[in-house]
Amino acid sequence: MEKLKIRFVILLCVVIFSSCDEMNSLHQPYLDEGEITYRAKPDSIAVSSGNERVKIQWILSIDSKITKTVIEYNNRETVIEVGIKRTNPVDTFDVIIDKLAEGDYKFEIRNEDDRGNSSLVVNEFASIYGEAYRSGLTARIVKKLVATADSATIYWGRPKEGETGLELEYQNTNQKKVVVYVPKEISETVIYGQQSQGELKYRSFYLPQKNAIDTFATDTVTFVIPES
Repeated sequence: MEKLKIRFVILLCVVIFSSCDEMNSLHQPYLDEGEITYRAKPDSIAVSSGNERVKIQWILSIDSKITKTVIEYNNRETVIEVGIKRTNPVDTFDVIIDKLAEGDYKFEIRNEDDRGNSSLVVNEFASIYGEAYRSGLTARIVKKLVATADSATIYWGRPKEGETGLELEYQNTNQKKVVVYVPKEISETVIYGQQSQGELKYRSFYLPQKNAIDTFATDTVTFVIPES
């Protein structure tokens, strides 16, 4: 009976030590790599779309070992590295990426130090605009135009979503070009010294998003100023 107990204890020890060896073999590759160091990730990222381009802005914390910010997109096929030179312990950086095709993009952004230690990745998304977007925009409608001998009043239709204003152009009786900017809030515009039956041209401007970095103009609309 006593021999049976001893054999059981020996067998149990063998099983325990074998399990420990297996656990160590699982963890050993990670232990061999040493301690993983993570850098601070980009903070307060702002992405602003534009005309076939995008502006990305971010804040870096007081992690002084960060030497660059890496931005990947197009399924990580395109990589942009921004070298970091601080003027303040906590500083703001930005980059404009251009020559982008119109469409939706995912940007993967991280910080690195000179040893290749990386921060966690921050994902940001943006829609890039271009000719397809611009060609779908329309100029504001002229509801009515009333001309007198020395002035003309243009009554505008309601601006569409995204319109910021319009630009009006005509030649006066002194053969000088006059350009007038009309904010979207203005529903009527008076011009002076216009030529009778002269051309009046205008186009509307749009922002695709509130924080967009580019304004898009519609095709120019031309009509003739009626006689007074």
